[in-house]
Amino acid sequence: FCLSRGLGDVYKRQVSTQSTGDYFLMKRKDLPKDEAPLKKPKLEEITEPQENNEVTEPTTSTKPKGRPWTLSIAIPDCYALNAPSPLMKAQLISTLARAAAIFRVDEIVLYKSEEAKQSEADPDRHLLMLFMLLSYLECPPYMRPNLFPKHFLLEHADKLPLLQIPPHLKSQKPYREGVTLGVNNTKSTVNVGLKKPIEVNKLLKPSVRVTVKMQENTEIDSTRSGTFCSPNEPRELLGLYWGFQIRVAENLEDVFVGPLGSEGYDLCVGCDNAYIANNDISLPRFKRTLVVFAGTNGLNFTFKNLTQRFAKHFKGGASTGTRTIRMEEAIFMTLSVLRPQLNKNGIVEKI
Repeated sequence: FCLSRGLGDVYKRQVSTQSTGDYFLMKRKDLPKDEAPLKKPKLEEITEPQENNEVTEPTTSTKPKGRPWTLSIAIPDCYALNAPSPLMKAQLISTLARAAAIFRVDEIVLYKSEEAKQSEADPDRHLLMLFMLLSYLECPPYMRPNLFPKHFLLEHADKLPLLQIPPHLKSQKPYREGVTLGVNNTKSTVNVGLKKPIEVNKLLKPSVRVTVKMQENTEIDSTRSGTFCSPNEPRELLGLYWGFQIRVAENLEDVFVGPLGSEGYDLCVGCDNAYIANNDISLPRFKRTLVVFAGTNGLNFTFKNLTQRFAKHFKGGASTGTRTIRMEEAIFMTLSVLRPQLNKNGIVEKI
């Protein structure tokens, strides 16, 4: 009550005791010297902060406009192959998707390995489960009913946590992921996760996943419109992480040729299922990088000369408290060490 009133009225009041409640009602001159209120400085007494205390915001010209460089990882199909139950397999695959989202992986390459062929489990069925679950987790939740019918390999998909990457969020961004619902005259109706579907001036068949650039200065409740664009545009122009693509390679050799590597990966890093112990590693400049994780046989099983294929090859790690390091652990550890170098040496200027 005292603090809500004018300070002039409070200081004029006289008190006879100095109880806890009356302490704040004392006159200014009655307060102890070391507890007296601070004197309000005059305008001419206020000085500019020193240079070492100044905090300057980066100007618009210094902020990066986008992220043209890409990061791809290659995972053998023996990942989570020997999990004791389908639920545990689904959880390990969810961990892989979570790692890809955290470290902004743009492409996951699943390649067929010799370890999976020698296993008693069905490698083709497991590879299909890997592909379907990763695609399901990367897809925005509002699009899943249109793109993923019921399947026995997705029986535990609804129990897995959401990735919560930018395409999943319902905030009003200039780009949105959508699925086509049908055709209305000369326009396609697209569900982009808003209250109402939007219309796009291009005809596409139903159940096609698309990336839409929303039209600006339109009301949310009205029928909105947009244009189709490349899924790489949010990353290249605004630096937004826009999920990951998934492809399957028949062997480890085919890993190096694909959608994001069609022009060739200019930086390839090999990791023999063990995290990188040296934090002082250095990477050259790159635009498209690929990190290959090997199975239990190692990369030497496929490549005789690793230096011709990989610019960097890491094998082994620092002493740990466990006998081995699992692949899902090696992915987190390796990408966490590589991340500063990737952010530093990724080519920002478009080539």
